[in-house]
Amino acid sequence: MNLNAILTLVDELRERNAQTATALLGGAFCLSIERPTSDIPWLQLKSGVINFYYDDDAPPEDRLAAKSVELPPGFRCVELAPEKYATCEFEDVDAHTTRRLVRSLVLNYFDLPDDDSYSAEFIDLR
Repeated sequence: MNLNAILTLVDELRERNAQTATALLGGAFCLSIERPTSDIPWLQLKSGVINFYYDDDAPPEDRLAAKSVELPPGFRCVELAPEKYATCEFEDVDAHTTRRLVRSLVLNYFDLPDDDSYSAEFIDLR
């Protein structure tokens, strides 16, 4: 699956979470994105929350901004396991802003190609 096809799933994720009542932060559904050819990198997206492979111990906000990742309003790290993952929250303004975050994270931070090497699936967290 290519990156553009995955980005269209952001709209569906937002719709699924809007239609499902839950106390879970970011909603009941998660969009998991990875490259089947490798365990790393990966990311998991919910409404207003992103969890991703993070290979540093510095605050992600600074590192991502330095790598030209388009951070949405209110982006802040809420959990960091150095050299393992970062979980960040952001204002879920609209699907376009979330798509820009995912696209720039993949292309600029992970430095991966925009090709057909990705897989994505919805996970029901209830």
